Amino acid sequence: MTQIRTKYQLPSVAPIPGIKFDVEKLRQEVARLNEEWVNVYQANRGLCAVHEDLASDNYHHFDQINLTYYEQSLNDVLDLTELRNECKITANSESLGKSKTQKYRTKIRRMDGLPAPMNEHNWHHPLPIYQGSYLKEAIEGQFNATPIRVRLSRIRAGKYLTPHIDYGPDYAVRVIVPIQGTEGVYNKVWRRGVEEEYQMPSDGSAYFLNVGLKHSVEHRGEQDRIALMFSLPTQEDIATLETVQ
Repeated sequence: MTQIRTKYQLPSVAPIPGIKFDVEKLRQEVARLNEEWVNVYQANRGLCAVHEDLASDNYHHFDQINLTYYEQSLNDVLDLTELRNECKITANSESLGKSKTQKYRTKIRRMDGLPAPMNEHNWHHPLPIYQGSYLKEAIEGQFNATPIRVRLSRIRAGKYLTPHIDYGPDYAVRVIVPIQGTEGVYNKVWRRGVEEEYQMPSDGSAYFLNVGLKHSVEHRGEQDRIALMFSLPTQEDIATLETVQ
């Protein structure tokens, strides 16, 4: 049985041993899906607005192509506006007067009680553009856990994502596979108050990003950065990563 480690026991950023993608095939998939890009805010209609403040400031810097979605079809989640509003009201009322750390803990406590469309673990239904693709073949052929919330992500040159926390590795494990435009892209992570800076080259590696720690992205380059991103509901695929003491 895989030991469940905390965010402080896992590295901030690390390539996952034994995983390798064919970068040329990834780029061919990006070209095939080039007409599918939408604003990140549009792409995530079904997720809880726990980062509503980030959305207003940053999401226009990002585009996304969803490859998996909530278990039901896109048409079945049109009532999520009501769910989103309900969740936002809950988040705001529970977070009133709390520090950022307290807000994060409140968010994590609410994960189990979220409406089903708001829980990333339910975002595993493959969309038609994902079926039969190299993307699906490469992920499922190399990872043991069932991937959730699989998508292509594009951050525009010169843009940024402000510091934030998503969730701890006891909830899910974030994986990033850079595809192109990585020059000048810096992932910043704050571990116990100390700022760290990392670059992830597009060499076919799959990187673990510790999104339980405060993190941000700065794109100082000239070409849009495109990456394959997904999460894993368990830690079995990162069991070989060195434990941080």
